Amino acid sequence: MLQMKKIHYTFGYFMIGGVQIAVISGISRYHTIQPAQDYAMKLVLIFGNVAFLILAIVLGEMLLRSTLNSTFKWKTVSETMSREQFDSAVKSGTPLVTLGNFVLNVSEFMNQHPGGRFAISNNIGHDISLYFYGFYCDDG
Repeated sequence: MLQMKKIHYTFGYFMIGGVQIAVISGISRYHTIQPAQDYAMKLVLIFGNVAFLILAIVLGEMLLRSTLNSTFKWKTVSETMSREQFDSAVKSGTPLVTLGNFVLNVSEFMNQHPGGRFAISNNIGHDISLYFYGFYCDDG
C-alpha cells in the first residue's frame, strides 16, 4: 500500500509538471503568433506561472503535512460488550459500529472520515467489515 501511495504521489507531481510545461509552451507560442506583444510580458507570464506553481506546491504540502499530523488518535480500551449492551448503547445515541469482533465508538472520527459524516452515520449499529476490507475476506 505504501508503494502505491508513492506511485500516486509521484504521478501527481508528474501531471502538475506536465500541465505547467503546456502552459508555458502555450504562453511562448502565443507570443510568437502575436509579435506586437512585449517580450517582457512573456517573461512576466512565464515566471509568474512558475512562481504560482511553486507557491501552490509549498502551500499544498504544508496543508497536507498539517492534516497528517492532526489525524485522529485511536483510544485503546480493553472492555467486552454483549450484543444487548451494544444495541442499548446505539439506541441511546452512542455512535457505535462493529468491525469484526471489535466495537468502535466513532463519535470523534465521524467528521474526519474521508468519505464524510454520511458514510459513517448510515452505518451506526452495523458491521462495517465489508466496507473496511473492500468487500472481500479470507473466509474460503
